[in-house]
Amino acid sequence: MTPSYVKVTDLRVGLPVEHLGKPDPIPVLDDNLRAIGMVLYPGHPGRVWSTLTQHVQVTWAGLEDEPATYALGFSLPDDDETYYPSLGLLTEDEFTRRERALQDRLASRTNLSGWVPPWSRGDSPRDHRTPGASR
Repeated sequence: MTPSYVKVTDLRVGLPVEHLGKPDPIPVLDDNLRAIGMVLYPGHPGRVWSTLTQHVQVTWAGLEDEPATYALGFSLPDDDETYYPSLGLLTEDEFTRRERALQDRLASRTNLSGWVPPWSRGDSPRDHRTPGASR
């Protein structure tokens, strides 16, 4: 399924989005989350909270108090572009499904290393060691 990229005209606070980059452990600092292998997954659900055109910020499910939410920003790839290559649009239903899957997995207290989220195309977090190359 080809993602529908977030465009400048889509931006609004609360917009449900997905992360389209590679698995990224860098913006997760909490020792407990790191210990269980939490990363910013491809397809990770979140909601836009800041709509500055060149620094869109997202509250990522399960990473609300992490740099992934309060420091990581997404910008347009070029002055002539109108979309964000690392952010895809989600429906409310799909956002809720992904958020629930992530919360259920976190509540199970099992290690996430090697976990393949049910929304992914099969990429395991261990398949990628280069953090967020497509921001």
